[in-house]
Amino acid sequence: MNCISFVKYNIRFNSFKRQKIGCHIGTVEEPRISKVEQTERIDICSRPSLESSLRILQREAIMPEPAIKTVGGNGSFEDVIAQAPPEIQQLARGARSLLADVMPGITEVPWARQKIAGYGVGPKKMSEHFCYVAPFKKHLNLGFFYGARLPDPQNLLEGSGNDLRHIKIRAAADLEKPAVRKLIEEASSYLPKLQ
Repeated sequence: MNCISFVKYNIRFNSFKRQKIGCHIGTVEEPRISKVEQTERIDICSRPSLESSLRILQREAIMPEPAIKTVGGNGSFEDVIAQAPPEIQQLARGARSLLADVMPGITEVPWARQKIAGYGVGPKKMSEHFCYVAPFKKHLNLGFFYGARLPDPQNLLEGSGNDLRHIKIRAAADLEKPAVRKLIEEASSYLPKLQ
């Protein structure tokens, strides 16, 4: 049986950290690098599609640490997603990175007991948050506190409450859809209780 082993490692630069995935940790010629540490070993054996696994690893090859300010709540983001399956954990991290990309410096409030993390401009759930991330067994909910008021020409939003709507994220490709990014951008600029 053929196996490919990858080692995930962090490279710490002077002011920021990047994750790299490679076949091994070799010598690094970049003079700004101050620390290299192995964080995880990934063995790919007898997977149905080795090619798709390699594409996932290549997509994750350089992943900057998101610009997020974590406050309040109970626990950490990793605590929120800890009991979710590994593929849902990756989706949650991808959604978190997307939120930080759309709104750098976003405030995150993780509630580990409720298995949800809220995002916005401050720690108050309904008045300062515009969205949330909630992991489930087979999908990730990317929810919007004022989702019923958002324009949704692609009909991605689900839910029937007065305000709350969510998108079920089942694959990394769902996070790459321009319509998802557009909804996040719209939601981040629409915080009615702050106006």
